[in-house]
Amino acid sequence: MTALHQAVLADDIGALDILLDNIVKLVEVTDSSGNNALHYAAWHNRVHMISMLHNKNSTLAYRKNIEQHTTLHMAAKYGSVEAARELMKQCPNTVEMVDLCGRNAFHISIINNKLRVLKLLLEYELPEEILNKHDNDGNTPLHHAAKLHQGPILWLLLNDLRINSYMINNEGHTPWDDQILIEPMTRDLSDAIDKGDMLSLVNFLAYYPERVYSVTPIRGHTSLHLAASKGDDWFVHHVLLYTNRNVGFITSKNSDGDTPLHLAVRAGHLEVVHHLMRYLAWAREIEPNLKLKEPLITPGRKGNTLLHEAVIHGRHLVAGSLLNSCKEIKLTAAGEFIKEYPECADFSSIYDVFLIIRNDDGDTALHLAVKAGNSVFVDMLIKCAKVMNLELTTRYAEGPITIANKLGNTPLHDAVLQRKSDVALKLLEANPSCAHMLNAAMQSPFYIAVRDSLTYVVKKIADQGLYVALMSTHGTVLHQSVLGNNIRALEILLDRYEELVELTDLLGNNALHYAAQHNNARIVSILLNKYSNLAYKQNDEKHTPLHTAAYYGSAEAAKELLKQFPDAIEMVDNTRQSALHIAARNDKVDVLELLLKYVLPEEIVNQQDRDGNTPLHHAAKLLNRQSTMLLLNDRRVKPWLLNQDEDTAFALSCRAGIFEMNVDEIYMTMDQDTSSVIILQK
Repeated sequence: MTALHQAVLADDIGALDILLDNIVKLVEVTDSSGNNALHYAAWHNRVHMISMLHNKNSTLAYRKNIEQHTTLHMAAKYGSVEAARELMKQCPNTVEMVDLCGRNAFHISIINNKLRVLKLLLEYELPEEILNKHDNDGNTPLHHAAKLHQGPILWLLLNDLRINSYMINNEGHTPWDDQILIEPMTRDLSDAIDKGDMLSLVNFLAYYPERVYSVTPIRGHTSLHLAASKGDDWFVHHVLLYTNRNVGFITSKNSDGDTPLHLAVRAGHLEVVHHLMRYLAWAREIEPNLKLKEPLITPGRKGNTLLHEAVIHGRHLVAGSLLNSCKEIKLTAAGEFIKEYPECADFSSIYDVFLIIRNDDGDTALHLAVKAGNSVFVDMLIKCAKVMNLELTTRYAEGPITIANKLGNTPLHDAVLQRKSDVALKLLEANPSCAHMLNAAMQSPFYIAVRDSLTYVVKKIADQGLYVALMSTHGTVLHQSVLGNNIRALEILLDRYEELVELTDLLGNNALHYAAQHNNARIVSILLNKYSNLAYKQNDEKHTPLHTAAYYGSAEAAKELLKQFPDAIEMVDNTRQSALHIAARNDKVDVLELLLKYVLPEEIVNQQDRDGNTPLHHAAKLLNRQSTMLLLNDRRVKPWLLNQDEDTAFALSCRAGIFEMNVDEIYMTMDQDTSSVIILQK
């Protein structure tokens, strides 16, 4: 520290004057922290000394200490109002200079809570760029005031038209995100709003204007949340008077994630919604390039926009008003918004975005309208979709009707899943192509409509004649018509889509396999009359529909198959087993008895599979007593045939306990008169 510094500290103007006259170079000397004498004068608010030092060396005001603080930074840091005024008079452009952290005098005055210095600086006609300067962390002066919960400073800044309250820092936060809403709301204010006491409200805010930004302790409601939820348009008007053009106040969220607009829409307070919309329009005129997340599409609880809320709560008039109001509003802050909603990249209008933006479940407003079965909303949103600016986008070329939610469901999927045929028909009329879009379960609306027997929807889709998504997790739509026993849908599909008949599910089963499995003789008859060769088609295990009927014990289906194509009994699967083997192995006695009636050659009755087992071998090994006895009582059956393990079927029956005798004590012979097997004990 030099004698010059000492003179400033002692406020000794005489000594300072002598030193400046005799030792000029002292003004250049700094202390260990890099502060020159002018830094000290600013620090200690020595106005006359500032003038003397500046007149001696005008560059001193631009010199920085080791923290890169200028003399104006020092005045701002220590609240030296008169010093700051003198510095702004002598060298006003120092207000543009920043320190190591990228902060100017505005930042410093706020960080150090020097309200009087801030008021002084705001008196000057400075460019908005200086007042909204980002520091190295991207924080503006308002960000710092919000982070530090400085109520009076916040009020001062927010009522200055040059302050931009929606600048975004490096963390992607606006000052509103950094808690501009700084303190608990007093009972006086909340009671005034709750009781509709306008006089108390006006008087309270006249004395404590900064309290307009306070919040209720539990729900985090601002005064605007309370006024909007009450539906008091006059209260809303007065609250907004105190917030000037701070659009961020409208988009501030309570603890549930809702803005005041969300509450007004949810409650159906149309006049309040109109008032807030007019306020936004006014704010746009003043600042056409709002950098805030677009207020009208700011998500609230569960990611719902205002339009989502209107649909959920059945607010038709509010929804119509919102859509009409935003037709001409261009999307602002596009860069930041698109990062969060990349699906909106091709849209420029809020109107278009309203229709396609999705909530946390991936649902658009149209999805919600469909799920609710609200025909008024469905009609409204379909009409809106038809006038979207679709030439701008390739991703959503057909608009909201084809957008899928997180389950991959389009609105039409939801309509058929909810069995709302009237809604589904409207969606199909608007966009036929959505009938064949697959969801995450690989199911199309057409598939679901057939499965759930929505015959009118099936006919509508079939009449439109578009390409069918052929495969799903459980086969085609034809398979589903069989599973649902939907005869009308089956007939429609067979008439319109002949190619479906040959198609199989993932295991190679065609529609006739399904009919056989479910013992649906009528559908078996319809399919065979239409396409007779289906009876001989085999799945991946080489099972014919007759094999399938035998496996599931579908006697009526098996009877229909045998009536039309009895030779299907001769076909074997990949283990060389016929339907007789399958029925015997699974103890399907009714089917086995039916098959034995239709089979004449004993070669088929005693046919051996690749392990040498006849149907009787399988019945005996698996202790299927009824099937075993049925086969043994058939004169064509040869129980002495050996399999590859050199076991006869009869021996296996005895070992299994089907007969109460020791296999070593018996022998078999043939009755010449009856050609039947006789079992004798030795």
